[in-house]
Amino acid sequence: MASSEQAHSTGENAIIRRVLFACTFNATRSPMAAGLLTYLQRGEIETSSVGVHHGERVDPDAVEVMDELGIDISRHRPLTLADLESWGDDPGDYDVIVALSPAAQRHALELTRYTPIAVEYWPAQDVTQPLAVNPGGEASDEDRLERYRSVRDDLLARLKQRFGRPSGVTV
Repeated sequence: MASSEQAHSTGENAIIRRVLFACTFNATRSPMAAGLLTYLQRGEIETSSVGVHHGERVDPDAVEVMDELGIDISRHRPLTLADLESWGDDPGDYDVIVALSPAAQRHALELTRYTPIAVEYWPAQDVTQPLAVNPGGEASDEDRLERYRSVRDDLLARLKQRFGRPSGVTV
């Protein structure tokens, strides 16, 4: 087994080549996770992301905090699992589905009920929900971005732990 393959192995020594990230609207958490893993693995692991529901567009705050690391997710277009299937991408071809929200976990478990695809649940805060932190009832821009950074950094740590990091990657 090549050393790059070892970094992608599961506990059962299966090679991870394709990972599908899923969240609620495919506009914040799952595009961030897919962008981070693509960057960390330099494309050695193919990533896609979907939502349970169809989001309107990638979240501009997610784009901003990913850009801080030099990762561009601005061209991402939210997809649902049905979109993925209609374009001929079989969810059964993924090695693992990482669900980042309770709704995504339920859908992933239903999808994989009769298949050998691993489903991992990594609960990630839904940063799109309002956060009132000052008397005016709205969070400051910096408070809001800090929540996005926290989710990004949590995802980054989990991705490094789960899939490793090839030499030369500095994030």
